[in-house]
Amino acid sequence: MKIEKYTDNGKGIDANLVEILNGDTTEFLKKTSNAIYTVTGNKEGGFQNIKFIDFPCNYGMKQQDSALNISYYFANGKDSLDSIRVTTKIYIQSETDAWGVLKIPFGEFNSLRLKIKISYQIKQEGKKAFRPYFELPGSFLADTFTNYQWYTQKMGNWLLYYHDKRYVRYLDLEPVQTNIKTTLPVEINVTNPIGNSLEINNTGGDVYNISLIDMGGRQLIIGDLEASNNQSFDIASIASGIYFLKVENIQTKQIYLKKLIK
Repeated sequence: MKIEKYTDNGKGIDANLVEILNGDTTEFLKKTSNAIYTVTGNKEGGFQNIKFIDFPCNYGMKQQDSALNISYYFANGKDSLDSIRVTTKIYIQSETDAWGVLKIPFGEFNSLRLKIKISYQIKQEGKKAFRPYFELPGSFLADTFTNYQWYTQKMGNWLLYYHDKRYVRYLDLEPVQTNIKTTLPVEINVTNPIGNSLEINNTGGDVYNISLIDMGGRQLIIGDLEASNNQSFDIASIASGIYFLKVENIQTKQIYLKKLIK
């Protein structure tokens, strides 16, 4: 599973992040300055934004939203049908239902938990000549699931995402504490994108602790980078994807996070 920046390429999808699972696009996400949306739909039915939550958010906030998509397809004579209509209904209920300190590999954060209950229905109907549409036997699908997302209190930066039927993942990290920065110090140089080796150069006089962390929060590489020194890590066995380089100054305890692509 990867979260990548989305490039529209003329498709008309109003999103800025895309989730890729096993090589297939499974979800479009849109983050604005004051809200987070999921983008649902397809080319035939159009795309709609469903709002998860407004920011800043506080404990006990509730929100709901829904979307309806109707798509039409040529049946190509299957079962003597002229066309097939697919109706998708999605309903979302969101609530910030808990708060406290969240501990993840990048640190401890005062966080709000957002509980999201999602229900959907998919109905397929067929049409013959001038007769009205009728529901196709065995084509009705319905399900409800719940996921949880953790955000920095009031600020709205993603920290952790949990889906009750699929996975746990770390979505995105931004500077949510004063001792965390998303730009590396000028004396630390690293190649990005990275290949089969991670090359890091320290031209300064301080010592740094280095770790490479995947989107699941696992530390794949841990090491020290001495003053005025270079360090090379073999990462040929690591799959392509998005990773975070965590650089901590041993003297000042300042932490830097850099997103890397392999």
